[in-house]
Amino acid sequence: MAYKNKREDPNGRPLTIELEGRSFSFVIQRRGEQSAIYKGSGEFARIGQPESILADVSFHKRMLKSGFPVAPIIAEGENDGQAYFIEKSLGEKHYGNIFTDEFQSTGKISDTSFQGYLSIIERFAKAQLTTRSESKDANEFAHGVHLDDVCSEFPELADQLHARYKIAEKKTATLPFVMTHGDFNPYNIYPLGVIDFEHTCSGPYGYDLISALIHIDYFPDSHEYEYFAGYRFTQEQRETYLTRIDSLSQHAGLPPPSNYLDELHFFRAVWMLARLAHVPLLQKFRRETVIERFLKDSLSG
Repeated sequence: MAYKNKREDPNGRPLTIELEGRSFSFVIQRRGEQSAIYKGSGEFARIGQPESILADVSFHKRMLKSGFPVAPIIAEGENDGQAYFIEKSLGEKHYGNIFTDEFQSTGKISDTSFQGYLSIIERFAKAQLTTRSESKDANEFAHGVHLDDVCSEFPELADQLHARYKIAEKKTATLPFVMTHGDFNPYNIYPLGVIDFEHTCSGPYGYDLISALIHIDYFPDSHEYEYFAGYRFTQEQRETYLTRIDSLSQHAGLPPPSNYLDELHFFRAVWMLARLAHVPLLQKFRRETVIERFLKDSLSG
């Protein structure tokens, strides 16, 4: 039997399902109720509207073909008007967990974990390079980093944000656009690969790579905030990270991402400031961080 509803919540969502003779438990609903993710023993299943699932499968297969470190697809099928596919789990702990555990235990991310992280980053970057294009949709990327949302949420900063964005856009114009994850950070990166491509868009090469380095900078140390930093990279680790991605880019005939560090960092800062009304303390922290790093001079002028 391909699909069996074992139990439902009050809204009719199956909490446990059977696919390919194996049991899966509900994890999360995605894409406006069009699909849901379930977890099994060493596997994950996505099930929902055929149009949504088939698009996911097609996208996933393209990534595998391009060499992206994503989970292998184990099975796919359809039953009772719904489509599904099953993929291998990439592990129980993402690097956000691994880094936090090590940092809390020893005060530092281990060299082994950091080198493993870099290995996945490099595999991802090499795969991105196979998708590069000189055809650029600047509006798609601006939408991808939620520029309009941030300007609507902080109208007092809108003029400065737009002006700073135009500067960053102009300075990064020489970079090719590639398939961009959109939320590339240690919490979506596992020792065996990368998950969560819900924010995928076309964007400048290097944006994801810098995002994975500076993501943690937008979380405070204090536990008084709704969310706070569980780890920090050392200065040596940051320098090693930039050296490695610069070398990879130059080998591919591209300028080093560190040449555009401020601009790529700013794009990520905009993304990190969006849609935080439900966590007002963190929102205030990030607003102040963005102003201090990128907007202070224009506001004082």
